[in-house]
Amino acid sequence: MGSGHTIWPVTLRMRTASLVLVPILALTATACGSAKSPSATSSKDPAVFKVSGTLGQEPTVQAKNVDVSKPTYGVVIAGTGPVTTSADSVLYRLWIGNAENGKVVQSTFANPPARMNLASEPALFTDGLVGKHIGSRITILAPLSQIPGAAGQAPPAGMTAKSDVVFVFDLLGKAPAPLSGPKGTAVKPPAGTPALVLKGAKVTGFDFSKSPKNPPAGLRAITLIKGTGPKATATSTLTLNYLGTVWRQGNKPFDESYSSAPRDLSLSGVIPGWTKGLTGVRVGSRVLLIIPPKLGYGAAGSAPTIPPNATLVFVVDVLAAG
Repeated sequence: MGSGHTIWPVTLRMRTASLVLVPILALTATACGSAKSPSATSSKDPAVFKVSGTLGQEPTVQAKNVDVSKPTYGVVIAGTGPVTTSADSVLYRLWIGNAENGKVVQSTFANPPARMNLASEPALFTDGLVGKHIGSRITILAPLSQIPGAAGQAPPAGMTAKSDVVFVFDLLGKAPAPLSGPKGTAVKPPAGTPALVLKGAKVTGFDFSKSPKNPPAGLRAITLIKGTGPKATATSTLTLNYLGTVWRQGNKPFDESYSSAPRDLSLSGVIPGWTKGLTGVRVGSRVLLIIPPKLGYGAAGSAPTIPPNATLVFVVDVLAAG
């Protein structure tokens, strides 16, 4: 669960189609998508887009007046490693910037490589990343307005709803496939813990019938299954399944992944209750989080599904960490 449902960093859920190349004036990467040529009017200089630098290190991005109508894909560095498939999990670093002026919005190049499960990513990413060699540097240009999740949010600083975004992905390796579900030793929870409601192996909600009316005051991280895999750190990207509700609204989840596919989330980009509650948890674990408002969405809530000052309850299955 992202803090404020932000689209940064990438756990983006985007769709795009396979498209035919229309070059962007000074596009220096080998592109395989579609874009409209940028406007070259008396009020604008010609468009410039150039990415350089060494794989694995912060790229140098020159962008000016880039204006695309559809996603455009490019290969700046062609790797020679294994070819990625839609079933792979990959290790990557990512630079995100403003296509109008080349200014960085976010970069993960100072951090260890993050993990991405391509099977759970949107087509905007997989169209550019699947079928590429490990060791490649890939560029994606896309209108901010075409990024699902951006609607209704304030654009990043220095951008508007009409801005275009530059993504630079370095594909650094393949990661082991995530677990298909929690794997470890079952742990009996304390009395009063909300019970899981299951349909087969999938969690569909919570049963609060034996829980107190009022939630506990502080953060609770209750292990239901204790895994034996690597420990999550405060900056790990986790592959996981989860379901979240407001306290005592167990049949009304406001977000969940069990009915679709596991998701990749960075613990550095989620609400504080997730970061605090999942740091140190081992892969294979199933954890129940009870998160007080100050570590969730606070007095503002997150309309329309999370009211102000709500205590949140999540079950989280940690399937991989990178």
